[in-house]
Amino acid sequence: MLASCLVVWGAPSGASAQGTGAVGRVNAALANVSEERRSDLILLPRLAAMDDRPGVLSVRMDAVRKLAAHPDFPAMASWAMGAPQRAVLEAIREVTEETDYRFAHAFAQPYGAEGVPIDLIAAGLYTELGDPPLLASAQHGYMDRIADTGTLVHVEASRLAGEGEVRAAADLLVRWAYFCRQMADRPFAREKVWGMREASFAMERIRDVVYLDTLSGRRFSARDAEEVIAQLDSVDGFLGTERIRVPIGDRVAAEQVAERVLTARGANTDLYATTLAQIGASNRPLRLFGEAARYEQGSGVQAGLSDTRRTIEALFADLESRWRLPIDNARLRRPFEMDRLARPSEQAVAAVVRARGWDPTELMAERDRLRTEIVGTRQALAIVGYRTAFGGFPPVISSVRPRWLRAIEADPFNRDRARGRVPPLEYFVPIRDVRASNDPHEMIGTGYFDSAFSVSLFDDTFVLYSVGFNGRRNFAERIENDWREAGRGQDYLIWPPLLSLSREAAPE
Repeated sequence: MLASCLVVWGAPSGASAQGTGAVGRVNAALANVSEERRSDLILLPRLAAMDDRPGVLSVRMDAVRKLAAHPDFPAMASWAMGAPQRAVLEAIREVTEETDYRFAHAFAQPYGAEGVPIDLIAAGLYTELGDPPLLASAQHGYMDRIADTGTLVHVEASRLAGEGEVRAAADLLVRWAYFCRQMADRPFAREKVWGMREASFAMERIRDVVYLDTLSGRRFSARDAEEVIAQLDSVDGFLGTERIRVPIGDRVAAEQVAERVLTARGANTDLYATTLAQIGASNRPLRLFGEAARYEQGSGVQAGLSDTRRTIEALFADLESRWRLPIDNARLRRPFEMDRLARPSEQAVAAVVRARGWDPTELMAERDRLRTEIVGTRQALAIVGYRTAFGGFPPVISSVRPRWLRAIEADPFNRDRARGRVPPLEYFVPIRDVRASNDPHEMIGTGYFDSAFSVSLFDDTFVLYSVGFNGRRNFAERIENDWREAGRGQDYLIWPPLLSLSREAAPE
């Protein structure tokens, strides 16, 4: 993976030296990935030949809402079975075959057209940097097509599960999570966030497929649970979240713009307004003139190059230092330096941040969510495996040791770490574990498909949840898994899967 490629791979290949200056700096690490380990060279040509999604999949989330029994599913399955789509699925298998992260494939396409095969440029499956080439203007043309791959994976997982191949569906979703984890090693936050978010959703979909199986045939065996859990090791395994780094590409993008548009005293009037307008309107060309006029008006108060460099250093040093902090560190609950980026003298840096469309809160929230999804999926599958093996739910979460889990991992969101505590996810069986009442457990929440749900849970299932983004245990009575919407009194649900409950509540 990219975080390790400077150590693992030797001299750059023939297609390595892409770009100079800022672009070359970002591409330098990518150039150390040997061609035979580049997943982009295997996957992207097949994406270029991929058939468009059918009309019944015009909404991407329909790939997980419409299961095998849905009347639209035959058209979805027919698309997934087409030769171009089978080639894409085979590519996903190929680029995730090696699970030792030190030698695994990496998505290493350079930024800009230089060094990219001409057929991929013609298909738009590269990063356009504009003229002049600016990292802040980067348009990652492959992202929509990669998202289509995710749609395909979820349709194929539903097809497999519908045919009773639950383990095969889970394995496919693990492979997809591995590929998404490759994207989380890319230098830009936009790609990192996408990779972490989609890997998290793959974890939830694994649980969804297994949950649906528990309601019907129970084809997912105790041995299956052991083997899938082993693939989801987040410490030493391929998914390891500790190896995800801060987005160096966005920092270099800000530095490149500063060096282009600033002088020692302030704005370079020949380039300032037009350049900032270019990056701000890179995908909205009709706004170009309006943006330029706005920046022209503010150019007189813009700080000089040295001060702006110090601002960029402070912004990213703040993120870098927080990135390594444990969840219980109080500094994580303070505003980011980037949240204060509002002074007129800093508008050049602010323009880059807006153009890249990201914020450090999102970046860290998605990493914490991925950690929680991996830990939660491992523990949920362990409980399912225990029930399959012994006919009942474990009395306590630690009962799944050592067959399914060597140790019970901490809830990544739980801040109660004083004196070496390792607080687990919260687990209980409704009715069985509530001595004061024989009533079902009532749960409400918001989920996918623009739906809210209200469900009564009995002792034929279990509840597994994290304290969530607010760090407090609330007994899984109110659920919110979206960090943007999470508030007090809400927990992060692992089991039953939020996706499964949302589908049951969603109108047709």
